[in-house]
Amino acid sequence: MSADPSQAEHWLSKAADQGSTYAQVILGRAYLEGDVLPAQPNRGIDLLEQAAQKNDPLALAVLGDIYLDAENGPAQPQRAIDYLQRGHEAGSSYATAMLGEAYLKGNGVAPDGVRAVQLLKEASEAGQVFASRLLGEAYLEGEVLNSDLIKAEQLLKQAAEAGDTTAMTKLGVAYLDGPLQETEPGQAIRLLETAAESGDAYAMVELGRAYRKGNLVTTDLAQSEYWLKRAQQAGHDSAAEALSRTYRARGEGGDIESLKRAAELGDPSAMADLGRAYLDGSGVGQNYRQARLWLERAYDEGHAGAAATLGDMYLEGKGVKQNTTHGVNYLKSAVARGNAGARRDLGRIFLEGRLVPAEPERGLELLRQAAARGDGAAGLTLGEAYLEGDTVEQDIDTAIRYLTQAAEQGNPHAAKTLGETYLKGEVVEQNPQLAEKWLTRSANAGVAWSKSILGRALLYGMSGLEKDVERGRQLMIEAAESGHPGAQAALGREYLAGEALEMDTNGGAEWLYKAASQGHSTARLALAKAYLWANGLEGANQQQALLWLDKVIDGDSQIALQTMRDLLEDEKAVEAIQRAAAEETDVAES
Repeated sequence: MSADPSQAEHWLSKAADQGSTYAQVILGRAYLEGDVLPAQPNRGIDLLEQAAQKNDPLALAVLGDIYLDAENGPAQPQRAIDYLQRGHEAGSSYATAMLGEAYLKGNGVAPDGVRAVQLLKEASEAGQVFASRLLGEAYLEGEVLNSDLIKAEQLLKQAAEAGDTTAMTKLGVAYLDGPLQETEPGQAIRLLETAAESGDAYAMVELGRAYRKGNLVTTDLAQSEYWLKRAQQAGHDSAAEALSRTYRARGEGGDIESLKRAAELGDPSAMADLGRAYLDGSGVGQNYRQARLWLERAYDEGHAGAAATLGDMYLEGKGVKQNTTHGVNYLKSAVARGNAGARRDLGRIFLEGRLVPAEPERGLELLRQAAARGDGAAGLTLGEAYLEGDTVEQDIDTAIRYLTQAAEQGNPHAAKTLGETYLKGEVVEQNPQLAEKWLTRSANAGVAWSKSILGRALLYGMSGLEKDVERGRQLMIEAAESGHPGAQAALGREYLAGEALEMDTNGGAEWLYKAASQGHSTARLALAKAYLWANGLEGANQQQALLWLDKVIDGDSQIALQTMRDLLEDEKAVEAIQRAAAEETDVAES
């Protein structure tokens, strides 16, 4: 026989009117659910009330559930508990489970863990799967009941094996994020996938997050997107936000279209990242208008980093008309939102009086706050300020403290300044061991000038360091090859001096030429002096020599380099280079 809802309604109505409790319950629930028959909540409740008057266990349980959640009208907790108690006493395991949940959550009654456990256990033993799950959740959360992870896992597994998708999800999440530990690899993902395939939208969301984070599963952004899209289609409230984060993760990997999707879905961090991408032309054509638009949208959503970037834009006049007031105000907003970089930048501005009138004490306070939060660059700024004594009163002990703190936090430039200070021994007692320690740390982090400083000190065994020609040479070469003009100039002069390194006029000319081409003043001056001496013009106008140098450099690079090499074949020119090197202190250069 094929289904015929209208005929079913007709005959059930007749039976209900004649006092059939069974018909009253079946028809009443159908009117409430509104799946097979058109919803008629009031008619449904009326039928169930008629059945409840005859003490029907199921009618009592259903009415108790209805009056608790207020879906079909104002909640009536006391009335609900009364119905559930009667249903429990009449033998409805569903009413027993519902009553147990009420005592567990304090819904309509005062919370009573002992009574909740008693009722839920009874319902669970009677086959109410969700009672096992509720009890497992309570032991897992440890709020109303004392935490018991063993009982929690047993009960949730029992419910999950009986097909409760919510229990599967709860157990899977507990394996993913704690506090439970997987006993078999892939257990969490299998549980969540089973629940998700059964239509549990929350399981879909958790799967999407797990695949994005690589939590107990290999990171797979395509799988993350798949599950989160399904959760979004299923109507889960947090799916869109989670999906935007997956798109953002793809954007961080260089997928600009995914970054755009994340921004369009409302992810403030993605908006800020997209704004910076347009600002720098990174992965997308540079577009200042789009940059400002997305950064302002992120700013309006409360994003601290967007406020900091907008501040820098207005201070520098990058993509907008320079406006110091706007720039400082955006930085202040970023500071208020907790952005450490903005705190540091604003501190520098006030300390140095750059763009705004100097407020040293205000600047120092902001920098101290940033340094206290672990900002190594702020510590470096403070250390250098107290070391130099220009913007604040010189305080060497405070300088060393901030520089050491920043260096220990991994700031390579603080390590360079610290190592240089100990190497020179001018404002602190010279300490070769500390100098080598900090310069080595900075050099290992890739700071070219630290390699050059340390390399030259090792070449000659300067400042108390033990001489190590091979290590010194290697460090200087690495520094020069990284493109640092100061390191190139220093290495060029060493090759031409022929003292610690074997003389190599071709190599010296090449490195000096590279440094001079980048505008390095000492390299330019050294080559200009070489030209003057080689032409017997020691007392001539040095400016003319520098103009000659500019013409050579502006010409064909190969011809220019050969000109330099030819020039340095002259002994007088080499002597001039050596004198120029002696007049300059490499360690003082930056």
